[in-house]
Amino acid sequence: MNTNHSWSDFRAFKMLLRPISILGCLMALVHADYISGKLFSLISAQNDRQNFVISPVGVRAALALLFAGAEGQTAQELKIALQLVGENKNDALEEFKDIKYRISKKGTTMRIPVHLFVDRKYPLKSEYQSLTKRFLKSPAVHKHFKHSTGAAKSISSHTESASDRKVDDIVRDSDISSSSNMALTSGFYFRGDFEKPFLRMSERQPFQVPGRILRATMYRKYDWLRCGELPALGAVGIEIPYKEGNLSLVIIMSTRLNDYSWLQQTLFKNYDLLQLTENFTLRPVLMQMPQFSIEYETSLLGLLENGLNVPTVLHDPDFSGLSKKPDLRLAAFKHKGTIEIHGGCPDECPIAPTYVETGYEKAIPFIANQPFVFFIKDETNIFFAGKLFTPMALY
Repeated sequence: MNTNHSWSDFRAFKMLLRPISILGCLMALVHADYISGKLFSLISAQNDRQNFVISPVGVRAALALLFAGAEGQTAQELKIALQLVGENKNDALEEFKDIKYRISKKGTTMRIPVHLFVDRKYPLKSEYQSLTKRFLKSPAVHKHFKHSTGAAKSISSHTESASDRKVDDIVRDSDISSSSNMALTSGFYFRGDFEKPFLRMSERQPFQVPGRILRATMYRKYDWLRCGELPALGAVGIEIPYKEGNLSLVIIMSTRLNDYSWLQQTLFKNYDLLQLTENFTLRPVLMQMPQFSIEYETSLLGLLENGLNVPTVLHDPDFSGLSKKPDLRLAAFKHKGTIEIHGGCPDECPIAPTYVETGYEKAIPFIANQPFVFFIKDETNIFFAGKLFTPMALY
């Protein structure tokens, strides 16, 4: 059976799937999902990397740590930027209380450590510590900032320990100075087994990028999966459930290879990612996708002023809710992590047979053999969002 389908020839899929209207995905998004798409658009615009991934949940939680200690104009700017609701901080932070930042199950590992580090010269308010421990599971951490090398190493070691050694060197000497007194970190790591594992294709398969064809390690499986057309985006999508955490991987791929960049920009800027899959239909599918791993690291200080419009955080901050001692200023805001997508087998995945599995004679082919965007979500949160242009091997 020939499985090297091209999504430029999409007639078979259109005949089998009814078009899905995404008019309900509003241009003016609200709450956490609005921030997820906005963060992706803003951060990806900072660089021209072909492969890219962030943790919107992690970035938002880190900013919530700042909000918890902010007062006055600083608090108001952060509240608006994060789309928080509630008359007081307890109400505004309530939505963070039940978010999973850590999964440790057989075959599934997720770590999203977020920390606010403060110089030991600044006594921390017990109210702040109680608030952030209750809602974000991350009270502020005292560190010595006098020597930048030692401070960077200590902060990185703390994050590395909190991530079970999945995120290292998140802060470097160049990120802080001897005059620094506060740093914010947001790390992430994810690798998970799928509800139904994939099988490994015996040979590397074609993966099309504009102007050339690569060879990539690919996985395939027959399964009943939720999928659909997204006509307004000129794209198709599929949702693949993971074994743990009610998580699923969503892949969105343009039906025209050269429209990949437009799809990426439009999707994350203008659409509600959680609602995007609401009208997907459960269908028998022949799914094929590449193995890949993406590591990403960036400073988000510039994002505060130029993207999220919270300039007082950098220039005239009021963090009197964090410490009675004045002049606390954020010197570093680092985001770093890795996501690994593989076949979802406990060990090495078996080789995929070439025959059609019984019961899947009319399976719809979804062959992810060109650049696509993806996100990992549960019912209420976007944990990771990224784009894949060229697959890279895990090992």
